[in-house]
Amino acid sequence: MLDVLCERPQKGKAPGKQNFEVSFGYRSLPLSRHFVGTVEQKQREVLGNQIQNFTHIMDFSLSYQVTKRFSLNTAIPFMRTWRNQLYIPTGVFSNFAQGDATVGGRYWLFRPPTESRRNIGIGMAVKLPTGRYNLTGNARDRNGNAIIATADQSIQPGDGRTGFVLDINTYTPSYFRRFLYFQGTYYSAPRTRMEFPLSERGEAKEYFQSPISISIVVE
Repeated sequence: MLDVLCERPQKGKAPGKQNFEVSFGYRSLPLSRHFVGTVEQKQREVLGNQIQNFTHIMDFSLSYQVTKRFSLNTAIPFMRTWRNQLYIPTGVFSNFAQGDATVGGRYWLFRPPTESRRNIGIGMAVKLPTGRYNLTGNARDRNGNAIIATADQSIQPGDGRTGFVLDINTYTPSYFRRFLYFQGTYYSAPRTRMEFPLSERGEAKEYFQSPISISIVVE
């Protein structure tokens, strides 16, 4: 959800001064494979006891080009999620809600368009805790009683924290009239105590999110 702030140049050119620009993105993330270390637990699918997550993310972003080198950006994601939880509390959890919004800016080091058709963009943003991190649903406890339980962290639209996002975008001409794009993002946020369901063994869960994401694209 953080990469919606990362403007990728079009056809090897940084964005020009175009005032306001609105964009929309969509991603679908089905998850049902289980691993212990690097070994996939394929027997869980055969036995029908694998936990499945389905997440649909719709990203809305607004950009204002202040100058040819500097722009302001904001992005708001909306998530539709579904999960069949087979451990206590058991149940099917689903929700549609707004995620965490981001507000920031981007600066291109060289004034576009450059003669070399290369450039580097540096972006900084603040992630705001606008998405809920404690959505609930109908479930059953270990005695089979109907309860209202907090959904698993993996389908929560927010993490309840204010964070800082730093990213870098760069592009350069490649062979065969292609362009090579590199994008890296670093996310930092203080840890806070959050209410999540217990693990399959009844132990309190602790979650870690990778602070770095990298992508390389050739067009």
